[in-house]
Amino acid sequence: AEKVMVIKKKAHFFSWDKTETRRPAVLQLQVWDNDFFSLDDYLGSVEFNLCNMPPPAKTSRKCCQEQFGDPTVGRKPKKEYVSLFESKRLKGWWPIRDIG
Repeated sequence: AEKVMVIKKKAHFFSWDKTETRRPAVLQLQVWDNDFFSLDDYLGSVEFNLCNMPPPAKTSRKCCQEQFGDPTVGRKPKKEYVSLFESKRLKGWWPIRDIG
């Protein structure tokens, strides 16, 4: 089975049929702080391919960048990747990276 998101929407308000686009199942999260008197600051982000994502750490102390591995060096992650479509539910901690 395909592991993609299917987005159906009308091209225009007066269109009869909906157009269907298929996108990879990728979730991108950004973390910002919420300041009252100054501008909000960007803290970091993480991007998950929902078909092939690193397993979560069970506690915040075990949460580290090694969960993702390093493809530039050839280092693999500590555990095998999991699919959110197969497991249906994941609970735990993932590290947020500052890319800015």
